[in-house]
Amino acid sequence: MFTDSMKGNHLSIREIEHSAESARIFIRTAGALDADDVLIMIHGGPGLSHRYMLGLEQLASPQLTVVNYDQRGTGRSPILELQGAEAQVAHFAPTTYAQDLESVRSVVAQGKKVHILGHSWGGMVAMYYAIQYPEHVRSLLLIDSVPPTVAGLHAGFEHFEARLKDLQQQGIVPTELSTDHLERLKQILPVYVSRTNPSFDLPRFTETIDHTPEVGEQTWKALGDFDLSAQVAALKLPLHIFYGEDDPFGRVWADETRAAFSNATIDFQMIPDCGHFGWLECPEIFFPALQNFIEQHKVNG
Repeated sequence: MFTDSMKGNHLSIREIEHSAESARIFIRTAGALDADDVLIMIHGGPGLSHRYMLGLEQLASPQLTVVNYDQRGTGRSPILELQGAEAQVAHFAPTTYAQDLESVRSVVAQGKKVHILGHSWGGMVAMYYAIQYPEHVRSLLLIDSVPPTVAGLHAGFEHFEARLKDLQQQGIVPTELSTDHLERLKQILPVYVSRTNPSFDLPRFTETIDHTPEVGEQTWKALGDFDLSAQVAALKLPLHIFYGEDDPFGRVWADETRAAFSNATIDFQMIPDCGHFGWLECPEIFFPALQNFIEQHKVNG
């Protein structure tokens, strides 16, 4: 189902409800409907919705359609009832997330190759997609992405926990965190942003955060002890890697990801005074960098 929610002279916002296997996927597109290039964005989590990434729609233009969607079970993408533990694991397997993304591409790109942007957990979905469907990827953009191995993931989590404790000692984050998952996430959001340049309205940003904890729990179970090093090393594609130097997960995610994509053509950026949300914390660097990268790898580039 397609719904035009806003139209300008040459740009349009559309909302789409698309049926995928065992789920209905909510899709939102911004930009000219006949643009040559399509950028599909994959939000973080797992368990968040796309709303916190809506600021990236300013990348849309007559030449570029920007696509957001809610991953299965999050936001406006309801899941169907499944019976049994095996069904639940398959429902939230990373390969299923990649299949959902391919379903989105088939709706919004009409057979074209697309630019894929994954933020944080969304980077994992982007990697699995590029491994499963390399023929559909024009370029890959990883923004403060999780790394391709579970060992690297946990090393980053250790950095995060250390910063959390530091901010709790400073009184910035409560020592006693809420037992409500969404409220707890909002309480710890200061951990994610730069400590040296808190340059955006954190309370306002907090209102864009949705969270479905059951999705996160089931997804981490399904993910298991992953290691995509060999698979991503085989990918030959243009890759933009963007990390904030003050990202709470430390340099380990950035360094491991960069090293793993040994056959990709990499544009790597580590930005000072920037945390986990580059488009909000350092937009004057973030947006030109992404625009230049996409321009270099567009259809007629």
